[in-house]
Amino acid sequence: MAWNETLWSDLESSTTTPPPVITKPKLHVLTPSATASPVLGPKSRSSLADRVASANDTVTDKKLWGIFATVSSILVIIHTLSYVTVEFGMTNGENEYSQYTNAQRCLSALKDSDFDIQNTGRYHDWMDEDSDLYLAEAGIYKGPEEIKEYVDFGKADFFDFVKRKNISMKPIYFTDDKCTVLFVVAQKTQIKEKYQAASGDKCIERVVGFGVNFEPSPFKVRRINTFYPAKFLADLFGSALDSDGVRDYVCDVMEANCQETFQRNNLTADTCRTNYDNLPSTNSNGYLDGKSKGCRILHSGFAATNPNNCPHLSFDPEEDWLGRVKCQESKGMLPTNIFAKVELDTIQGQGYQWGFDETLTKTCEYEPDFKPDYFNFGKVHGFAESVPLEDMNDYQFLVYVGFIMYVTMVLAGMGGEYLVWQIMLSGEWDGRKEWYWRVAQFVFPILGATTVGLANTGNYLALPFLVVTMWKLGFPETIMKFYSALYGERGWKERLVDFVCGMGTIVHHSSSALYVGMLVAHVLPSNNRDLVAVTLPLVMQHWVVLLKYNHKILYIVCEVIIEAWWEWTAFSVLPAVHKLHWVGGTTILSMLFAHWCYFGAGIFALVAIHNKDEVVPDDMRRFSALALKRNTMLVAEGGGGAQGRQYLTLKEQMQSVARLDVADSDNEIFENDDEIEESKEGQKLE
Repeated sequence: MAWNETLWSDLESSTTTPPPVITKPKLHVLTPSATASPVLGPKSRSSLADRVASANDTVTDKKLWGIFATVSSILVIIHTLSYVTVEFGMTNGENEYSQYTNAQRCLSALKDSDFDIQNTGRYHDWMDEDSDLYLAEAGIYKGPEEIKEYVDFGKADFFDFVKRKNISMKPIYFTDDKCTVLFVVAQKTQIKEKYQAASGDKCIERVVGFGVNFEPSPFKVRRINTFYPAKFLADLFGSALDSDGVRDYVCDVMEANCQETFQRNNLTADTCRTNYDNLPSTNSNGYLDGKSKGCRILHSGFAATNPNNCPHLSFDPEEDWLGRVKCQESKGMLPTNIFAKVELDTIQGQGYQWGFDETLTKTCEYEPDFKPDYFNFGKVHGFAESVPLEDMNDYQFLVYVGFIMYVTMVLAGMGGEYLVWQIMLSGEWDGRKEWYWRVAQFVFPILGATTVGLANTGNYLALPFLVVTMWKLGFPETIMKFYSALYGERGWKERLVDFVCGMGTIVHHSSSALYVGMLVAHVLPSNNRDLVAVTLPLVMQHWVVLLKYNHKILYIVCEVIIEAWWEWTAFSVLPAVHKLHWVGGTTILSMLFAHWCYFGAGIFALVAIHNKDEVVPDDMRRFSALALKRNTMLVAEGGGGAQGRQYLTLKEQMQSVARLDVADSDNEIFENDDEIEESKEGQKLE
């Protein structure tokens, strides 16, 4: 039962002033202080006020540690049971959890594979015989070996080095089983002195694009579309490598490695060079796949190590081991045939950012004393050979981040309750604190809606908003329920109700923290309809929270209706949300458990606790003991001033206190026992 704040404040603070006087037929409490804090009628006072008042004088560090140990155990047990129930009871353990979006699935698979187009030694891990590489100006290369030969052309004897200066990765297109990303690379090539043309460039930089199409699970590259700037190809093969040294290299490879082709063409060392000199550097469009020097320069680099490429050097058409004829007639493939406009625009835009002009090509300073500096995709560690989380893939790391955020919010919320309790609520609970508590409940819907909005945009400001919202500005709602349950002096039924309510409260708050933590960490999808739909009724339930102080029946009706709406939604979306990620289903089922705790405790309290005999006597005994402790006297005003005062009996004192306690305001006093009993019955219903 709630007590009149002024009465309790005066009794507990009175030590040296004359005792207060209560007169008949109108009873009054004379306060010893000159001013009083604003107060609320006892019927409107919150249960939190009574719990705080009861705990303030008995709290110890040992009890607080007991509460935190209880809270931790509850969270581990309930969240674990929720996961097991959804995973094996509702979805039969058939979920194959993957990233919540196609993009994340694709990017995580790419990262896990360690794919690097320059790491040709692992092509057999990443490709198979159905993998293709397309270069509009040079043709199609099929299978890991052919693609390796093409990419390794940068290691041919013509160059001092081919190295990467910059790299950028752009996501392009993602489905369940197809992924496309675009690597834009700035490369620098330096030509060996013995192969340099007299008038050609010695060092060339360019921007290159690699559109990689792959399957995420298992990782397998299906196609690589390659873009080289037209000016670069013309400069490299049309002038920079248009030298006698390169010509001699091509004919020497034909004569040494390709005797069958050499003889089929009736070549000698001189005629080979003559035929070579009669070819154009590239075709009229700068292409390399026609009958040109450029095509033979490219394939001589391949044939130097693989004779299967020898037919491609032939001046007369000759089929290779796969029946293909190359370096005779250009296919006329255009970059726009293999790249979308957005991809070409992306390559161009990235080139501008790196300081290239529209040709995406520029000369660079020759380095006679060069030191090869190849771009390293691998991990670089410090003094240690590894890092603790190195075996996690990117997605697993995001789950780890989400759990760290979750624990941080729960600790902040519980710690905030303790600090507010000790700093702001250590004294008497007066009307001002009661109104602060109601404000904390009133702002819950707007703060909760803001938290949901921030979380769905991945904004980490959702974390402090969640703590302030769920833990209601730090008012010790959770701690007080557990304190009352574990260390209170009431009967076992009341303590059981407090424990169940406390369990529901901490599971409710922690489930919300888990939801927000996984949203901002991008484990759960942003703006997913099911995830948003299941949160809205929870916000709506707090629209009517203040009705419970003055319109209890209306409050209960509203809450039950919204609760039915929410549980209908929760059970409807639970399987779909759980398939997004197991943490989604765990969160929803944990929240359902919390709400069942609230409703179960409320029904039990209504049926098993509130009986007539338990309404007044305990509180009257409490008042009597405190009155005697403070030497407070209750007297009836008689005739003749002080000499006419008559001390009340203990029974009369208790009846007077009851009259004060059940009054709607400090000035309303009941005149007879029938009115007292009627008011007591009203409080019992409340």
